[in-house]
Amino acid sequence: MNDQEGNSKRWQDNSDGWVKTMTESKEKKEARRQLLQGECNHGDLGWCEVCAYDINGERVAFKGIDY
Repeated sequence: MNDQEGNSKRWQDNSDGWVKTMTESKEKKEARRQLLQGECNHGDLGWCEVCAYDINGERVAFKGIDY
C-alpha cells in the first residue's frame, strides 16, 4: 500500500467514525426529547436544555460552549 492509499483509508476510517458518533448523538437527543416530551426549536446540530442530556441523564452539551 502506498502513502496515498494509506491516507485515503485513514481518512475514510476517521470519516466513518465521525458519522457514527454524530448519528448516535442525534438518536440520543431524539430519545431524550421523546422521554421528556420536550419541544426543541432548532435543527439536528443545535442544543437546548431539553436535549443537553442523554437518555441516561448525563449532560452531553454545555451552555456557553455548545449552545
